[in-house]
Amino acid sequence: MKHPVIIYTAIFAGYDNLQPVPNDDRFKHRCITDMTGHEGVYQNWQIRRYSSAQLLERTGFSDPSYQNRYFKFNPPSEVVGNSDIHVYLDGSIRVKDYELLYNSCKMLDRAKFSMLIPTSKFANNFCLECLQVLRHDKAIAEDIHRQAREYFQEGFKDEYDTVSAGMQIRKTDNPDAAAFLKRWYKETEEWRTRDQISFPYVLWRTGYKGIKLISRGVRDKLFEKVAHVENSMAL
Repeated sequence: MKHPVIIYTAIFAGYDNLQPVPNDDRFKHRCITDMTGHEGVYQNWQIRRYSSAQLLERTGFSDPSYQNRYFKFNPPSEVVGNSDIHVYLDGSIRVKDYELLYNSCKMLDRAKFSMLIPTSKFANNFCLECLQVLRHDKAIAEDIHRQAREYFQEGFKDEYDTVSAGMQIRKTDNPDAAAFLKRWYKETEEWRTRDQISFPYVLWRTGYKGIKLISRGVRDKLFEKVAHVENSMAL
């Protein structure tokens, strides 16, 4: 890799605390946010602040969760820059092992595939993912039923793994990866349900072969989840 890996997150309305990160020349950490306070660099994070009006114009949404989803699937050029590899992390995800992460990025840089995404921790197919979402009241039941019904009517086969979409390692300048992310985003925007649900369908519909799934064991060595802390972000 010729350039440092960009790790970025998008936190709005104080939904998460910004996680502490090391000063490591191999990585640059960037946070997209609407919170005022620390501009420029804060605890090794470069802060990219957008006003409410800018976020509405950019994403089309005033809801913080949809704003986050927009930036997850549409990495801004002003954030990922000319990096070879960038990593998206939800605000509640912390890197546990930077050495392993860097080696994973180097491997991806040399590989034919273009994205690394961890498999789901709780489900390994579409139907189980839907049940998991409903069990935790993360969506309206009728919305999930309509989405699943339409997918199966189109001929979708429940033969694909589900993923933990809150952590993704990607090649930056890869048009196929960008096209897959836009198609995935379009699906989440249409249904307004959890992005993990639509992943198997988009994989089936596009036939995209550029994703390698990270096993649960490797994922648990790379990342860990911390609790959301609403309205207490340290920015």
